[in-house]
Amino acid sequence: MHLFQTKDPTVVKNILRDLENGAVLKAGDNGGITPISNEERNLPAFTSEEQAWKEQAQNMTFSYDLALGAPMPSSTPATNAAIQNNNIRSIFAFKRENLAIMLQNFFNTFVIPQCINDLSEEHILRFTGSTEEMNKLDSIIIESLTREEAIKRMLSGHAVTETDSIRAEIEKQIKKRGDERFLLIKKNFYRDAEFEFDINIANEQEDSQLVATNLFTVFQALATNPQMLQDPMIKSVFYKWAEKVGVNPINLETASQQGQMKAAAPAEQNQNINVVPQPVQNNQGQ
Repeated sequence: MHLFQTKDPTVVKNILRDLENGAVLKAGDNGGITPISNEERNLPAFTSEEQAWKEQAQNMTFSYDLALGAPMPSSTPATNAAIQNNNIRSIFAFKRENLAIMLQNFFNTFVIPQCINDLSEEHILRFTGSTEEMNKLDSIIIESLTREEAIKRMLSGHAVTETDSIRAEIEKQIKKRGDERFLLIKKNFYRDAEFEFDINIANEQEDSQLVATNLFTVFQALATNPQMLQDPMIKSVFYKWAEKVGVNPINLETASQQGQMKAAAPAEQNQNINVVPQPVQNNQGQ
């Protein structure tokens, strides 16, 4: 603050607000205008005030030395450092969650309806994904095309006793297309579809070494005791444990079902083998 004093009653009330650059004041017989010294002349006080503002900013934003990557004082106990680290993670996780909720509402309310409106016309969808996702899509396509081909042959007058050869030929043709699939989406296909957009920004950096270790641990458990997936109680506990270490139990269940289907296929083929009975010889007259 800049304060002044004078004995002249004719001077304006506020020379900083009521005067402009170059203005001339007429002082009376009582004297001129002199400033009042109210500034801080103690230099260490500036450092103390600056430190107080800095600490307040850190407290409001939870930007402690541990979060900024700065080394902590050597006298800081390890327990205090752990408490600060947990508090920092909690507050920033809360902030990320609030941001994700805001973005989720924005996409569900504005972006997805506009995308559905833009995709209402007939178009070709290019599908790419992991090997497991591609196998799921291929199984649906193969079953649909096999059914259509079998119906077409029967309507044309051909007898269809089995569909394994048809399915094998269709699967062979689909696998030649590589790791991409192009699907024709009909007009208004998404008109009755219900979407929910979810945003996960909690794990921005994935620890690949930890993921690899957890996958190998799950693999070792299955290799040691593959029969654990046969017992429903053990299977349920194993899936919960796998989910906790970052392995999706749905993928394990899908792979288990595919393995059971492949194991059952040879048995079904053996049951379809026609066994020609041998004639029975009558040895009573001999």
